[in-house]
Amino acid sequence: MYAESFHTRRVLGTLGPEFVTLWRANRYTLLKRFTQITTRRDHMGTTGRQRVCFQLQVKPERLVEYRKRHAAVWPEMLRALNDADWNNYSIFVRDDGLLIGYFETADLAAAQAAMAATEVNARWQAEMAEFFEDLGEQAPDTGFLVLDEIFNLEEQLAAHRAVDGIPISSTQNRTTP
Repeated sequence: MYAESFHTRRVLGTLGPEFVTLWRANRYTLLKRFTQITTRRDHMGTTGRQRVCFQLQVKPERLVEYRKRHAAVWPEMLRALNDADWNNYSIFVRDDGLLIGYFETADLAAAQAAMAATEVNARWQAEMAEFFEDLGEQAPDTGFLVLDEIFNLEEQLAAHRAVDGIPISSTQNRTTP
């Protein structure tokens, strides 16, 4: 059974009995709805930055070379990505070529436009295009499929804190030897 915190009981005590009954009967639905609303804010996290996760498909026969190229990205490309607000950028790839990328930015469209304005990005994208399947005429940095975020631990913990007033520690459920 759900245990209400002292803070929650104190707040509920200031409200009418009808609201308290409604709250107690529907708190999980309300919490779930709150989480859905916060998740729909264009994937803006608690840092106010947009989390972007995307998918591409690397041609399996080109995967070894693709890995080599990303082990030594040009320094000017790294600077351009940083200057264009592509932060905390990582690329993950499976042996069959499924690629998942992740980065954080204040604005995806602005970050893509900033990269499109650089000469180094034009060169990099021209070289990378041959590694991918199903891009058509698009460059890899604009032809990717953005994935929907459906879960974020920090946002759900924040929602629980807001509803219950209970601090949820990252070590709360750990046992000590």
